[in-house]
Amino acid sequence: MQAFVINLQRSADRRDHILRQLSRTSLEYHLVEATDGRLIDTTDVSLASPDWMGRVSTSPGVLGCSLSHLRVYEAVLEAGVDLALVLEDDIVLPPDISPLVEEAASHMELAEVLLLRVSAPDPPCQLSRKGVVQLSSGHLIAYPMDLINVAAGVAYVITAEACLRMR
Repeated sequence: MQAFVINLQRSADRRDHILRQLSRTSLEYHLVEATDGRLIDTTDVSLASPDWMGRVSTSPGVLGCSLSHLRVYEAVLEAGVDLALVLEDDIVLPPDISPLVEEAASHMELAEVLLLRVSAPDPPCQLSRKGVVQLSSGHLIAYPMDLINVAAGVAYVITAEACLRMR
C-alpha cells in the first residue's frame, strides 16, 4: 500500500520525524505539500463550497488542513492506486503499521474511509458494538455512532472511489 504524507514545506523537522518512521516500514510513500493556511484568504469562497464554509470553522488552520487533504485525494487518483494510507506528518506510527493497514484494508469496499486514529474530542467519539471486526493484531474496526464527534484524522486508509467522491 502506498502512503501519502501531508507536510508543510517549512516543517522540515516534522518531515524528518515521519520519514524516519516510514523508513522502518515496508510502505512506499509520497510527500504531498500541505496548503499553508496562513497564506490563504479564508474569505475566498472559491476555495471551498459555500455550503461547507458555512458549517465549519474556517480558521486558516482548518481551511489549510482541509485543502491539504483534498490535494492528497487528487494525488491518490493521479497515482492510480485503489487504496491509500493518508498520514499527517506528526503522527507516531505503531511498529505493525504495514500489516495492520493491509489487513484492515482487506475489509474495505467501494467508497470508504477507515480512520486509524481519532483525536479525543469532548465528548469522545462513541463507537458501535454492531458490526465490529476483530483484526489478528487485536485491533478492531468499529463504526462511529455519530459522525459529528469524529474530530480529526491524522491517519486513515481511503479508497480511490472515496477520493473521487470527495474532491
